[in-house]
Amino acid sequence: MFTKGPWALQEGCYPGFIEIQCGNTMSISIVTSATDIALEQFIEREANARLIAAAPELYEALTQLIDDLSNTDEEGLFEHSETVIRCRLALSKARGES
Repeated sequence: MFTKGPWALQEGCYPGFIEIQCGNTMSISIVTSATDIALEQFIEREANARLIAAAPELYEALTQLIDDLSNTDEEGLFEHSETVIRCRLALSKARGES
């Protein structure tokens, strides 16, 4: 369903250029040259790139956490908590289901 992780940030061909390497076959350019944009925008784009690069691990960890907790939720209290509902919605959104 997704490009297999881990994804990693790679330094680009010139300073200020960062791309996300996704598996062996794909890369996504996120940050353009720092000389073309304001420093604040560059910092924000770099932070976005780091978040995107961590997405596969975050998705897997959240999925595993919900599964593990659901398996120990004999009374069904966990399943109906607002936090779990938000987590399930976020995972659904990542899969393109909402």
